[in-house]
Formats: sequence, C-alpha cells, structure tokens
Amino acid sequence: MEFSSLKNTSWTKIIGLSLCVILSLLLAIGMGVTLRDMSKVMSESLEGTGIQGVDAFCGREIRHSSLLLGSGLTECQTAKVRYVIWTEKIGITQDLLKGLESLNKNSGWDGEVSWSLETLANGWGERAVCLWAQESVNAEEERRIPEKFRNLEDMVCQLGLSYDDVVIYLEESVDEAINLQAYWNKEDIFMRQKSCDGTVESWSGFDPHGLKPSFCGAQMINIQLTTRQLARGGKTILAFPTLYNGI
Repeated sequence: MEFSSLKNTSWTKIIGLSLCVILSLLLAIGMGVTLRDMSKVMSESLEGTGIQGVDAFCGREIRHSSLLLGSGLTECQTAKVRYVIWTEKIGITQDLLKGLESLNKNSGWDGEVSWSLETLANGWGERAVCLWAQESVNAEEERRIPEKFRNLEDMVCQLGLSYDDVVIYLEESVDEAINLQAYWNKEDIFMRQKSCDGTVESWSGFDPHGLKPSFCGAQMINIQLTTRQLARGGKTILAFPTLYNGI
C-alpha cells in the first residue's frame, strides 16, 4: 500500500466544509434552535420517514441497487469509485494509516487499492487530514462496494473513533448524465435541496433506508446526485452522504 503526502495544500476544502458548518449554525440560530435542541430538529427531519432517531441508522448499508451501474439508469459498463476519510484530529492519522493497512490485508480489498494522504491547512492554522483511494469497477465489482464501505466504518469503530471524529465519504461516477428524477423516484428519496448552475444540476436528499446523515442547516442529508451535461455525453456523480469536492 502506497501513501503520497501533499503538505499545506489549498485550504479551499476546509473553507467549504467550515462554511457548511457556519451556515448550519446560523440557520439553526435563525430558526430559534440551540445546540441543545438539535436532537429535536433531527426528530422533526425524520417525521414521516418511519425512523425514530439517528441511532436507528447504525448498521445501515449502501444498497447495490442504489449504486449507478446497479440502478439500471446508465448504459455505462464501468464506474469510478472514490473512498474518502476526512478528519480534523491530526493525532489519529497514524492510527488510520495502520487501520487501512490491516484492512487491505484482511478485509477483501486485495491490497490493490492505494491510499493517498493529504494534509490540509488554512490561514488560521487549522489543519485537517484527508485519506482517499480510487478504483474503477464493472457491474460485478460494484456489488462489493457496500461491503468495502462497511469495512471502512468497522475499521474506524475498532479504533475507538466516533462519527464526530471521522467522516467517510463515498463517491461513484460514470461518464453519462443520468435522469435525476428517475433515480429519485426509484429510490424513494425525500428531497431536501436542489441547485442548478448552467450545465450542472445537483439534488440532495434523505434516504430513510440509507446511511447515517449529515446536517446542512436544520436538514439531514445522506445522498447527493450531481450531473453535468456536456456537448458529447455528460457525467454523473453519486455521493454518500454528500460530495467531498466538486464535480
């Protein structure tokens, strides 16, 4: 397993994530919601979904049918998959590296995936670490993605880390702009946010049968689908719980 280090790289990612947190707090305050009341906001976000609380997401998995090749909505034969582990706790970096090394040897990753390491910093001296790996899969290999993602979650738990310590992202992309509405209808997702900027359209939502969500304002999101229309073809990125970076 190989690790490449990129020290003091652009801190736009941290700014983006920080802005999301700031907006979340401002929206919550604007709604009269204190941090102590966030559990109530979460409960309200779950109304009508049949989910009783965020703990109910423990053990939830990504369904193969929700992945792009398995959705039946694309003619592409292969997809690119990226796994991202992000944390602001710099001190746990070595533990994560050791955990990933053990994962490659013992959890069916076949040692074929190389993890890269980025150390991010901004102008205020705040730092974060991003570990990421990418692979190309066909339809049969795509079936192993839910297990691989679960293995990552298990590895983090075995290190004694919580969801507050580490965020795990999964992104899958194909070279085709799929029908967003068709995907949404098929997966029965609760719409939370829509955005459109020229040729790029992005939908974010809440899947009551999906992974543990993240907050954006007072809303919970655990799936994001983004497409870009090009002169020839297009591109689609499916992300859990949200995109780590842009399309």
